[in-house]
Amino acid sequence: MPRRTLYYKWMVNGKPIHTYGTYVLNGNWQPKICGRLKACCVGYHICDADQVSEWCGTELWQVEPETKGMHILRNKTVCRTWRAVRRLRWSRHDMCAYVQWCVERATASAEKSRHYLARTHSNWAASDARRCFQAFTATPLDMTAIHYAMIAMRYATEAVVLSHKGAYRAERLAQRRWIEQRMGERL
Repeated sequence: MPRRTLYYKWMVNGKPIHTYGTYVLNGNWQPKICGRLKACCVGYHICDADQVSEWCGTELWQVEPETKGMHILRNKTVCRTWRAVRRLRWSRHDMCAYVQWCVERATASAEKSRHYLARTHSNWAASDARRCFQAFTATPLDMTAIHYAMIAMRYATEAVVLSHKGAYRAERLAQRRWIEQRMGERL
């Protein structure tokens, strides 16, 4: 029997990563979004297990979405409403460790490949990772830290992909496995 698709939501202290407001995390449904769903404009962003490594935050929640009309994109899923099922074992320290791992992996891959853009992206990833860690040291709730973490992660992924043709899917899978190992459970 096929495994049921589970969905997840990255947050920062119960709040959205890229917008304002707070979420209802007591098992009740979020306010329903009306209108035509459109990524980054209308709807809630959630992730399936394959999309989790595309984003990061200081909290990761398993959520149950309303699946009617849901849009599944390459790096996110957009839904009208969802409710929190449970918080997974993940913290800001885990996020920083994940970013550091991505950057170290990108650096090693870029050095082996000698590809100019791979090295450039690897350097950018390291720079943004440093900014992430500095922002977290200054203010634990600073959204700037999350912003830099996601940029560093993306540059790190691009560096690895530029180093090896066709490596995108394999790199995202490696990142997902790292997250699962860190949490001690499979997504």
